[in-house]
Parts: sequence; C-alpha cells; structure tokens
Amino acid sequence: GGGGGGDGTAVETNPLHRASEAAAREALRSEVNGHPAGGDAASGPGRRPARRISTEDSSRPMLGVDSVITARRSNDRSSIVAAATGVPSAAAKAAAAASSDASKAANVAAASDADLGQVLSWSTNPMQASLTRSSSKGDILYDARGMPVREGVQGLYKIYRSKAMRELGIFLLNFALFYFMAWEVYDPHDGFTTDDALLDLFLDEEFEGHNYKKNFEELRTMNDVWEWIEGPLYNGIYQTEWYNGDAYTEDELGYVLGYFRVVGGVQLRQLRVNDHSCTERRFVDEVATHIDPDTGKEVQMGRYDTPDGTCYDAFSPSAESREPFGPASDPDRYQWTDGHHSLDGLYGFGPSYGTGGFISQLPLDADEALAKLQEMKADGWTDEGTRAVAVQFNLYNTQTKLLTSARILFEFFNSGLVLPSYKMFTIKVVVYESKMDGLRAIVEVLYLAFIVYYVQRELKHIAHQKRKLVYFTHPQNFFEVSLILLNIIGAAAWVSFTSNPLRQTFDVNVPHFVDTYELANSFINTFTWAGGIGLCYALKMFKFLAVSRKMATVFLTLSRAASDLAAFMFCFLLVVAGFALMANFLFGHLLVKYHTVMSSFSALLRYPLGDFDYGDLSRARPALASGFFTMYNVMVFLVIMNMFIGIITKYFDEVHEEVKKHDSWKHSMIGWEGEVWLMWAHRLRRWRRVLWCCKKDPFREKE
Repeated sequence: GGGGGGDGTAVETNPLHRASEAAAREALRSEVNGHPAGGDAASGPGRRPARRISTEDSSRPMLGVDSVITARRSNDRSSIVAAATGVPSAAAKAAAAASSDASKAANVAAASDADLGQVLSWSTNPMQASLTRSSSKGDILYDARGMPVREGVQGLYKIYRSKAMRELGIFLLNFALFYFMAWEVYDPHDGFTTDDALLDLFLDEEFEGHNYKKNFEELRTMNDVWEWIEGPLYNGIYQTEWYNGDAYTEDELGYVLGYFRVVGGVQLRQLRVNDHSCTERRFVDEVATHIDPDTGKEVQMGRYDTPDGTCYDAFSPSAESREPFGPASDPDRYQWTDGHHSLDGLYGFGPSYGTGGFISQLPLDADEALAKLQEMKADGWTDEGTRAVAVQFNLYNTQTKLLTSARILFEFFNSGLVLPSYKMFTIKVVVYESKMDGLRAIVEVLYLAFIVYYVQRELKHIAHQKRKLVYFTHPQNFFEVSLILLNIIGAAAWVSFTSNPLRQTFDVNVPHFVDTYELANSFINTFTWAGGIGLCYALKMFKFLAVSRKMATVFLTLSRAASDLAAFMFCFLLVVAGFALMANFLFGHLLVKYHTVMSSFSALLRYPLGDFDYGDLSRARPALASGFFTMYNVMVFLVIMNMFIGIITKYFDEVHEEVKKHDSWKHSMIGWEGEVWLMWAHRLRRWRRVLWCCKKDPFREKE
C-alpha cells in the first residue's frame, strides 16, 4: 500500500509516482469520479480500492488535478498547503517549481508560504493537523481528495472569536468605569428616601379642621390652595418645637425634620392674564334687548358676555398680564420680574408659562413669614386672573450632603379646574471634595479616553467606506454611532452641571431665596442620559454574545421577521388609533385617561399589560362601557396579539433549526473557556521556574 512515510520509499511504492504523467492524471481523474482507470479499482498491486465521493466529501472543495500532482511531486509542505487552500498564485508558483531547479523551487515555496500567511498563519492553521496526522502528506491528498472546509472555517472563526473576546474585555472595562462613576456620584436609593420623607410631610399631611382625610391631592379650589399654604407648607417649613412641646433652640431653628436645613426661605411666583384677554370669545356683537327691573327701561346686553364686560382667557404669552397690582393703598405693591427658570405646566395639561412672574418671598423667620402670608391674602394676591402659582423652597441635608429642590405648582384653568402637581429633585451638589471624589475624577478622565478611542475607531471605519452614508444604514453601525453620541451628550451634560457657577458658590447660610431648580434639573437630566447609556451598554452585550448564534437567536428572529412585524405594527397602531378616537369622544369629558386623543391612545396601549379599570368606564358611561370594552379586547387580545405571537413563533422556529444546522461545524471545536485555560496553562508552563510554589511542571504527564 501507499501508507509509507514521507521519505523516498513512500514515493517509489506509490503507483501514482511510478506511472507516467498522463497516466497519473487519468488515474486521479478516475478516482475522483469513482471509476478506476483501466480496470477494477480493487485490482492492481499496491492500489487502494477506489470509492465514490460521499455526501460529506461533496461539501468539501476539490483540488485541481494538475495542482495535486505538482504538489505530490514536490512533496513540499508549502506546495501541498498552497494547493489545498486553493490560492491561485501559490498553485501557479508550485507548478512552476516542479520543473525548475532546487533553488528556484525553494524561492517559490517561500513565496507560497508568504501568500498563505496572508490568509492564515501556519502555526494556527487547523489544516496543519490534517497534514501532519498522516505519515505522508501526499496520502492526505490522495485519501481526502482535497482539504475539508470545516477546519478552515473553524480557524477563521477562532480568529473572529479571539478578536471579539478582546473587544469584550475593552467594553467590560468601559462598562465598569461608567457604572462606578455614575453610582459614586449619585445613589438613587438615597434620593428616594429623602424625597419620600419630604413628600409625606408636605403632600400627604392632612388639613386641620376636616372630618375626612384632605391633603394635597384633594385640592380643588383657590381656597384649598391657601389652606395648604397656611397649613402643611407653613407648618412643615417653619418648625419651632419638638414632639413633646419643647421649643427649638436658636441653633435648631431653620431645620425640617431635624436633618434638612432651609436654604433662603420660600418663594411664591404667580402668573396672570389681564381682564380683557378674551374679547373675541365673548361674541360681543351678539346682543339682546332686556328690561331693566329697576328702571323698566330697555337695555342692550351681550348674549354671551359677562355683566361687567371682563373676561380672563387661558394663559398665553399674548394674554399674560405684566401690569403691577396691589391693594388700593398700594396699587403697585406686586411687580412683574423676569429672569427666573422656565415654568412648564403639567405634561398634557398646562402650557409653558415662561421665565417671568410676580414674586413674593417668605423670609426664614417664622413670625415674619406668617405676617407676609396674611398680608398677601388680605391684598387678594390671587383672583380670577391667576393662572399659575409656583411654590419653591430648597432643603439641604447636612448628614447626607444632598440638596433637595422642591417646586409645587398650582394651575388655575379658565374652565374652573385647579390642578396641583409637584417636582422634587434631590442632588449631590458637592462632587469634588473627598478622596473618593478624587478617585472618581480619575475614572472620569479614563471614561473620556474611552469615548475618544471609540470615536477614532468609528471614524476609521467610516473612512474606509467608499459610500459614507451607506455605512449608517446598517443597524449595528447606526447603534454604535448612537451610543457614542449618547456618551458625548452625557459627558457634556455632566461638565455643564459641574461648571455651573451656582453649584460652585452654593451656601446654605444665604439669607435670601436662591433658585436652584435649573441646577437640580440639569443634574437629573445628566442621569437621565446615563440611564439611556446604561440600557445601550446592556444591549451591546448581544454583539459579543452573537459569537454563538444560539445566544443571538432573539435578534436573528427579529431581523428575519422585521418586514412582517412592520406591517403588523402598522395595522395594530391603526386599530388602536381608531379606538382612541372613539374613547376620546365617549369618555374624554369624564375620565382623565381619555381627555385627549394622545392620552386615550396611551391608555389603550396599556390595556394588553393589564393596566385598565373597567369600573371607571362603567361608572362614566354604563350603557356604552361593555360594548366598547368587548370590541377592543376581541380585536386586540384575541385577534391581533395572537397574530403577533404567530409571526414571532414562525420565524423563531426557522432560526432555531438553522442555528442547529449551521453550528454543527463548531461541535468539534474547543470552546473559548477551554482556549483560555490552555493559554494560561501554556503561560504557567513557561514561567514555572519563576513561581516558587511550582518546582515541577504540573502539566507534564508522569513517566
């Protein structure tokens, strides 16, 4: 047989080398086709029985006959591998080497190795195992009729996997730095405990003199607003005695709940409209004749007008009143000023009230503050023209070093509705003082370095593209660019907060009110961006998990089903929009969830999550509630949601079967955990003499 070694004996006993060149080519062609040349494949001395190419062999790339013969004749590793990998330039050079002198063959073989090195290094080439497993490299080509694709793909996959693992290490370091930096600055748990204590004190405190629990959420009239200001607000800010009746000492005054220092008192800000702001809405041209009961004379009166001819419109910049007002003794007591933070109404209800307003401040002294409130109430500080009153105060916890900026807003609509709302932000105003703050500053610099690294890497990728805009059409590229932009925005927001002059000059002992709302809002916005960055970091993990197609099944399923899901979502949103219009007309005048089309749309989208109250619908419109509720649930739950499940299930099954089929070539590979273990084992073997505890090689088998 031809199973000899790689020496000259193997060449002599091999019938392929004893035959002439033409006969050898014919014999090899016959073997490839499964038919022996000149007789039965089993006959003839030293011949192996010819066999047909199996299904497994047919999936492997077949070598050209000339290349195989040339490679066998040279019996050189470079020529054999070049012919096996199908590198055209290497095969041509190897064929030329067969008819050249020894020196030329050596040069060509070296060139073949160089060409092959561009594809895959010989030391990491999985084909090396196939070429060295047999005692004769020529026998490998003879038996397998070519190099199998499996080993080549596995080698390329190992290179890709190693690169992905390196990128994963860099990403995890960036991820760790980001979360250390974020949590070191601000712990949301501390913010929650602070806000919860203050909300319970100011907003859940019961009004005195009522036989039921009436608190902030029960405010419905202007009288209720003043009752809250003189009750829970005043009693909460200006605490003067302990629970047992003992009076506060001089040092204890100015604290709330014993921990929160009141910074600069309380500010009340009012937005108004003038008394002739809605002339067009009164239809002054529509008049009717009436008899005056006192004089008996006919008088012309507006059919839709007020008796005194005044009218207060909804708030708008054109209707806003900036004229001074006050009591008859001092008509200019309250002046309009500008330059405050922008005041926005409750989302979905109130408008933007701008940066101006009529300001009144309550001092730090409790008696003076009470006198000021009584004066404002006697002057009629609020009336029909009032459209908003914002109450602001700042509290600094001297134990946790956290600043709380609170803003309580009351909106007065010309429809008669009084709508209370609040915003309370607890922030860390001292950010660079302790040793841990210094460590975090170093982490911030490293985080900025990572941003620069990812920016330059992405710019290189874009520069290599011929069509720049096409680069952004790929979802993964778009995601990477978006993540970089989020990091830049988040970093810019943090720099803006830390460089704010108000933060740098903040002092808890100031005697006058300091508006810290914008400072606190910028802090909260910074961590809002941080929340989005954290979500994107978590999603980016799927990029590295995609090394295993099983872990990437979710995204593979969604990408396959994208077109069907897009059509489905359009139909689904169209159905929900139709029911939103219906709900707005049926229940919008009675239920807040449906008072606008957008709020109705939002409420109906939450129905599949179980966020609905049939009792509200039934109490509002008992005759129509059951029909509306049944139609919507049949359409959405029984029809549309089952269609969605069917689409996802169909593509998931397809992807699952494809993954099982396409990943079969990985079964014979060592996992990345095994590769990591072998890498460290190899390093320990090299450095075993340095380690004092390892005098012997633990990896060498005992003799």
